[in-house]
Amino acid sequence: MGIEGWVYARKVKVGSNDDFDIVAEARINERGRFEMSLPDGEFLLGIWLSDDAPYSMIDETPVHSDSSEATIKLKANDATISGTLTLDGQPASNLVGDVFAVTENFGEWASVAINKDGAFELQVGSGKWVLYYNLEYLPHDMTPVALQSSFEEEDLLLVEVESGTATKVEIPLVKIEGIITGTVVDDTGTLIAEGAYVWIERVDGKDKFSRDIKLGDGTFQAEAPVNAEFAIGAYISPALRMDGYLEPVAKTVKLTELGTVEVQLTLGRKKDEEYLSGIVKSTNGTSLANAFVYAWSPEGQGVEGKSDANGSFRLEVSTGSHWIVGADYVDEETGAILAVRKEALIDLTKKASQEGIELVLEAPEFVVPDGIVETFDPSRDFTTVLPDGTQIFIPANAASVTEGTKEVRLLAEPIASGLSRNINEKPLDYGYSIELTDADGKEIGHSFNKDVRISIAYDATNLERANTKKDDLAVSFFSADKGAWENASATVAEGRIHAKVNHFSQWAATAPSGTPGAIPATNPLVQGLTSIEGANGWYQSSWF
Repeated sequence: MGIEGWVYARKVKVGSNDDFDIVAEARINERGRFEMSLPDGEFLLGIWLSDDAPYSMIDETPVHSDSSEATIKLKANDATISGTLTLDGQPASNLVGDVFAVTENFGEWASVAINKDGAFELQVGSGKWVLYYNLEYLPHDMTPVALQSSFEEEDLLLVEVESGTATKVEIPLVKIEGIITGTVVDDTGTLIAEGAYVWIERVDGKDKFSRDIKLGDGTFQAEAPVNAEFAIGAYISPALRMDGYLEPVAKTVKLTELGTVEVQLTLGRKKDEEYLSGIVKSTNGTSLANAFVYAWSPEGQGVEGKSDANGSFRLEVSTGSHWIVGADYVDEETGAILAVRKEALIDLTKKASQEGIELVLEAPEFVVPDGIVETFDPSRDFTTVLPDGTQIFIPANAASVTEGTKEVRLLAEPIASGLSRNINEKPLDYGYSIELTDADGKEIGHSFNKDVRISIAYDATNLERANTKKDDLAVSFFSADKGAWENASATVAEGRIHAKVNHFSQWAATAPSGTPGAIPATNPLVQGLTSIEGANGWYQSSWF
């Protein structure tokens, strides 16, 4: 057969159990055969193949522990989808980016780098494929264009191919003709030279557009679509937080036809008289010390802290906005995780502070899976699937190791406590700390020689719990510089989000907490909020 692959056996799902419970694995040999031992029960056999394999799995094969033989059927990836990215009908040259293809049904995924002449060619199996593109860089002399495909259903490029056929397509790039310029200053009006990271989010609901902007000596400029509305804000560094600053209040602007807008973002400043305080408890009334407490505002600000030995907390915030407050906790002895299911909505638009907030923590509605430790040869393709269905594919020679290294360890540990949240991104239940070490446990360099793929599984329950939709999902890593989640280049399919990443750290599937700049009275953020009797203007939310 001549291809690299691993056969896995997993338990058949029962009821609402959504674990991807692997019970056995075996590498296939050069003849395409494998051997494994199974415990008693019913299982599904499948195969993990490298992203550039010439075959793909048709479907998983059901087996019983009494079975002595099983066949996993593959189909040849012998169909070709080729094409060109164009601008004004002409090939767009010197682009840096990728074209992705995702199947409608099984979440199969393929990608290829865009050639210098704007052309691309994908080898895929028969079926219906949706094409997307993502651009990392544009030539300096090129007209600004959208850096990624629209995710609106009417804009999707659907291609159906049969085995052995070749199909050509054109992907027209969309011009970006508006300009947003601005400055970031402190509370005295002085330009912020470093430590601020500007972001733009489209908020009119017509299409998805987001961008992080490089700040140069306190000023910034970015292209954006015209006839659209945007929220503009900034993350700040830990150093600025230590100096007592908060993120600036996000500004909302409209770009008209061929227009330019200018904004000024002013950092907030913590004040002793502006705060949120209260206590963190379990459902039985026990105070919880060292709980992680967070608060974020629809205006783009966020703060975090810990409860003290008595379970009490105090977070310095800024007035003039609403704040959403929550907490989570890890029992140091048992490892059990507790989290708030009803986040509190605090109205500080007309007062400086709020005391007496009670955050009641209980077991989360989701199950935190076990972590994994896998050993592999870095000179060969490697793939593994975590208990929740998340897949990690590491191409041969991607890890930065010395020549001749034959053993590397992959550690993936789930994290469900202490995860940052803001208006733009919150984790979808939990995240993962992922790292590579050598055989002695010494961490290997974070960056890869080649892109690695992370594919995170999700279902309707995850979306409902996060009050989001699939088109808003992302795969993100936590940026310590920004103190916020940063999105990777990702493609969303039914039941799975695929991302190409260049390093390991803390990663999670994320979704927006709400719409930047929107006020709670009219914002989907606060659907499900309930007022609390005698609580002097604060509420609880059931959409955690």
